[in-house]
Amino acid sequence: YFESRRNAISLMNGKLKALSPLSVLNRGYSITRKLPELIVIKNSKALKRDDRIEIRVYQGKIESRVEQVE
Repeated sequence: YFESRRNAISLMNGKLKALSPLSVLNRGYSITRKLPELIVIKNSKALKRDDRIEIRVYQGKIESRVEQVE
């Protein structure tokens, strides 16, 4: 019984790690937020020229200004 439970917990732990935000960032994705509100950008229509943004990558952040929106 305990071995079965241990395997189930190990499997769930692996799934949680794969879905964690840091694991996703480690695969090359990023999270972009509009400054200063820190609103996560899901659509380019949420931004306009000269908006300030913060881009979160696996190891650090980048602060930038929007030059063009398509």
